Formats: sequence, C-alpha cells, structure tokens
Amino acid sequence: MTGTSNRVRQTPRRFLALILAASALLGQGCVWYRFVSVPAYRSVSITGSAATGGPQATVIGLTQAADMKLYLDLVINGRPVRGVVDTGAYPTFFDKGALEEIGVRVDRTRTPAETNGGVLYTGVLSSLKIGGMEFKDFTCWSLDLSKERSLHARNGLPDFAVLLGADVLTRFRARIDVGKRELVLTLPEGMLRSDPAKAATSP
Repeated sequence: MTGTSNRVRQTPRRFLALILAASALLGQGCVWYRFVSVPAYRSVSITGSAATGGPQATVIGLTQAADMKLYLDLVINGRPVRGVVDTGAYPTFFDKGALEEIGVRVDRTRTPAETNGGVLYTGVLSSLKIGGMEFKDFTCWSLDLSKERSLHARNGLPDFAVLLGADVLTRFRARIDVGKRELVLTLPEGMLRSDPAKAATSP
C-alpha cells in the first residue's frame, strides 16, 4: 500500500514536469509565434492591371515541379526570386543568403531560443511584389535555407528563396486552384485598394 500511495502522490509531479518540458520544447521549436501574428508592413496595394474592382484581387501563376510543390515568382527590391507556396510555414520565411545577395540587411533576433530550422533573423524589404500586390517596408523573417536549396539542386528541382506561408495566405484570403495552377490573393475589405501612399497597414 505504501508503494502504491507514493506512486499516486508522485503522479501529479510527473504530470507537471511533462507539461513544463513540453512548454520548453514548444517555446524553442516555435519561437516565431512570440513575434508574429500577421504580416507587418507599412502599406499594401494592388497595382496596374491586377486591380479588378470590387474586392480587389491579384492572380499569380503557379508552376508545379516533380516534387508536386507549387512555385511562384516574386520580386524583392526589384530583384526577381522564386518562392514555394507552403501552407505549413508560419510565418513566411526568406532565405538569409538570398536576401544578403540582394542587399537586404538581416540581423539575428534578440531571443535565446532557435527555431527547428536554425537561427531566426529579421530584416525589412523596401518592396515586396507578389503578382500585382505590392508591400512597402515589409518586415521579413529569415532562415538559412542553403541546405534545402542544395538538396533541390542535387535532385534537379527548382531553386527557391521564399517559403510563402500561412500568415500571408490567410491574411489575404488565398485561393489556390491546382487545376489552373493559380493563386489568388485578395485585399481584405476596408483596405484602400490602389493608392500605395494611402493603403492601410496591418493591425
């Protein structure tokens, strides 16, 4: 009876220890949740022929490679790059090396933890274009994706510098049509539609 009683008393302590251990692991593995809730930028607008009236949307053409992933073209500070549509990524991640080649300064975040993918960096993109949608002063989150890019190269897959994640896809009501290979992003209702100088910022 004494042994059973001791085990009963120890059970809550062990349960508490498991909770604390899980919290610590989650805090290190998902460190970006502490920093990002929605995309951060100064302004966003739909430009040129992409403005369709009503709830404005831009249609972005996608390509599908042998790995079945969907790829798209983006423009960072005037430089074209390729990205992968990654609904499992949060937030959107940019390759540190690619940003440095473009001339974007990236700094290590002030956190003792690291993500599962490595050290997390941050920077600001003067301009980010996804189809007809343009962001000004977009705060970006960056990882060293060189290993993943090298793996793509060894397997004859497209290179990429961006993982377009759930923060942008959710915020701008993404619709993905695999058959047509199209991604549609829509400005939320209430945002000014076409004037970059007056476009609403994220909350």
